[in-house]
Amino acid sequence: MRGWMMVLALCAQGCTTTPDDQGAPYGIGALDAPSLATPSQLDVLTQSAQAELDVLWVIDASASMAEERPKLLDALPSFMDDLLDSGLDWHVGVVTMGEGPTRPLGGLVGAGGGNFLTPETSNPLGALTQLVSDEDDASDPGGQGFRAALDALTMPTPELAARNAGFLRDSAELRVIVVSDQDDQSAPAVTREQFVAAMQALKPDPSTPVSFSAIVGDAPGGCDAANPGADYLAAAAALGGAVGSSCDADWTGSMPQVPLQDGDFNGEFFLTQLPVPGTLSFWVVDGDVRFDGLDEAALEDRGTNIPEACTEQGLTNCFPYRYDIVPNVVTTVNFAPGPNAVIHARYDLLSASASASAPE
Repeated sequence: MRGWMMVLALCAQGCTTTPDDQGAPYGIGALDAPSLATPSQLDVLTQSAQAELDVLWVIDASASMAEERPKLLDALPSFMDDLLDSGLDWHVGVVTMGEGPTRPLGGLVGAGGGNFLTPETSNPLGALTQLVSDEDDASDPGGQGFRAALDALTMPTPELAARNAGFLRDSAELRVIVVSDQDDQSAPAVTREQFVAAMQALKPDPSTPVSFSAIVGDAPGGCDAANPGADYLAAAAALGGAVGSSCDADWTGSMPQVPLQDGDFNGEFFLTQLPVPGTLSFWVVDGDVRFDGLDEAALEDRGTNIPEACTEQGLTNCFPYRYDIVPNVVTTVNFAPGPNAVIHARYDLLSASASASAPE
């Protein structure tokens, strides 16, 4: 599972047990925790608000892309899996490099109940596949990637402003991804230099990340299936984006990765001290809802599952986790806390237990 792209603040504190601190009794290894009068530790992780990401796909829908389109469609699940695992508040839009019968250049292609996708979109992979599969522009010569991207983002006409409203957010990181088997042909309307400058000036806050990635023909020679995308590759270098080759047979490795930020929580919670086996309780408070963690390995040893154990203990919301003594980490399994959720780990201190039992 990819990281949950949140900025986190970690604070650890020793504490006495209170009712709010009680976690599910399914701890490390043995499920029947020993009764030890040892000092306990409470580690607390507070997750901040979600980061925002806007992704604009700029697709060459010309007839020459017939060979490349299936490779793009085969690679989309990898992109969408990363996005769904990210925990980001994301928007995904698609434009083509020409005008459709009812859509201007730079107009977002509609699917999934709207003109762009969000975490609330039903079946986002299916919707994205529909967007990318759009054939409205199949007769267009393509090649206007820079112009289509800028029109989509700057919305210079009332028609574009209405169609693309809500997609681009000032506070969100922006990633533009162009896919083509030819180089850009937007000049003289938009040159590469003008495109790069416009992208760099797009956000009110210049520190908000903006990047341009390209899956295009290799430079300098291209290949049988694609001409070299020299201008696209130069723009990617100038704007700090990723590059992939449209000449490759498999595009899965060409998918620009969803960005990880400093301090990202990737599902691993490192304990500050070593726990006494069997005393670990791990839970999350997300808004008004509490989620209790159950040790997956311990449940497997007992021959029970998460729903059964959750019901047996009178709990309402449960999720699995695993604990590894080296490197002393709790790893959640298919569970992503929301923004501002508070993650807790309470356990008896192994060091205190050892000190108490040492001979005088």
